[in-house]
Formats: sequence, C-alpha cells, structure tokens
Amino acid sequence: MICVEQAEGNHVCVLTAPALSPGLHNPRVPDVFLPFLEDYAVKHRCTLVRAEVGAPENGPCPAGYRRETDSDGREWLVRHLELWDLCDREGHPTGQVWDRRNAERIPEGTYHIVCDVLILNREGEYLLTQRDLRKETHPGEWEASGGGSALMGETPLEAARREMLEETGLTPADMELVGVTLHGRGLYYSYLVHTEDARDSVRLQEGETVDYRWVTPAQLIAITREEGGLKAHNERYRSYLDQLEETLKNRS
Repeated sequence: MICVEQAEGNHVCVLTAPALSPGLHNPRVPDVFLPFLEDYAVKHRCTLVRAEVGAPENGPCPAGYRRETDSDGREWLVRHLELWDLCDREGHPTGQVWDRRNAERIPEGTYHIVCDVLILNREGEYLLTQRDLRKETHPGEWEASGGGSALMGETPLEAARREMLEETGLTPADMELVGVTLHGRGLYYSYLVHTEDARDSVRLQEGETVDYRWVTPAQLIAITREEGGLKAHNERYRSYLDQLEETLKNRS
C-alpha cells in the first residue's frame, strides 16, 4: 500500500511492505521497490519517504536511508528528498518538481533556482567560507560567502535567507539582488547581504564549511583576480565587483 500523509508540514510518502509481499512471514521492502517509491514521492511532491519493513533487519541500510522504529515496534526505512521547483530562463515556475539526485537530467529549457549570498558586516568586511573537504564539487575551496539551491515552494529571497542562516548562523539586516545569471541548468540569484551580527558570531554548518575569514574590499578584489575557489562566483558578481573596484580606485 502506498499513501500520502501530512506530517510536520511535509508531505510524507508511505509504503507498507506487507502489501507488496503478501503471505511472507517476515515481509520486507526489496530494493527494487525503493526507486519506485521515490519516483512516486516526487510525483506527489513528498519530501519524506517512509517504507515499512515487516521485521527488524540487521543488515546495512539502502544508500540514503536510515532505520527508525515507531512506538508500536514497527521498523521503517526513512529518507528525506530534496525537491526543487523548475522554472524557465526568466524565473517563471513551470509547475514541474525535480529530485536533486537527478540534477544532471533537468529537461532542456528548464532550470532550478540557486542563490548566492555575499555577506558584508558593519565593519565593511566580506565573509569568505571554506567548503568542506568532503563536498562533491570544489572541495576545500573558498567562496564568498555561501548559498545553495532553493527548495520546493521557496522564493529566491527565502532560499537565500535560509542558506545564509544554515551555513553561517548570521542573520540579514538588508538584502540586495545584484545579479541573475544562467549557468548550466541553474538560474542563479546573487545577493549582497548586510549583517549587523558580530564578526565572531559565525557558526559553520557541519558537512558544508570548515573555516571562515573576513576580508577587506581590497582583499576581496585581489582574491577574485586569482585562480581558485572564488572563480565560480566572479561572473555572477561581476557587475558588483567592477563597481567595488572602481570605488576603491577613486578613493586612492
């Protein structure tokens, strides 16, 4: 049996294994059914998958899943899905929902929204963060200052606020959109964010970042001229960086 439930603000796709394997004394969810359940979950905009197993299992969990036991002693395989709304090149929603795991197969002419945040503190310094060494893309590289994909139902501004809080622990005082660019299957919204939080109040997110530092405007410009972790951000912030560099020249 497959059903969709509402739980803690999320839609939950639930599969009960005995319905798939009637008559078995210890029914369980064969691996072949999990991809089917995940596809069903995406179709019904579910962000949480729960697959019941008929008896406790001591073997390894399928990749991406964890085991949970409910108050009735029933065991479940549980997986959270990261779902994205797709849009056209102008940012208008297409009505399609996409699973992050299939990012490489986003249909031609459609995109998912990604947000960059460049954080500026009250001392006039910019925040750089170093990506976790275990990241699949650009491990160990420095970026300014963070960001990530908008989740299903989020606006670009909401996604930028969430990513900033998750990755740095900082709160925005003011947010300015300084660029919108296409790259691959991503539509990137780049924000300059002012924060009134103290320099030492940065809180790094486990699995995302491992270090941080604050740099002056001149240092930021110098770093963006070098090869390295900031290169991916340079073009997305090109207009703002060019204006910043011109301002520095006029002051000297």
